Amino acid sequence: MLAQGVSSVVGDAWPMFAPLIRAMGAFVAGSNTVSNMMFSLFQFSTAEQIGLGAAGAGTVELADRKHAIIRETLIPMAIPWCRAG
Repeated sequence: MLAQGVSSVVGDAWPMFAPLIRAMGAFVAGSNTVSNMMFSLFQFSTAEQIGLGAAGAGTVELADRKHAIIRETLIPMAIPWCRAG
């Protein structure tokens, strides 16, 4: 619901606001990683609402491999969490 509301208000200007949301999350959480975890679904859903979808994967021509990208990066992403604990 939040993503639908934001996308209807800011529309195609969303890419200008996305870094501000991430920065605000990093400030509140004290960590970019935690900010990404908190806001990634919101960021993705908002981008999808305005037709951007997997822009990062799309720019490197890997849009059809989203699941493989997540599967291959899940363990390296988790390593800092394992070391912190």
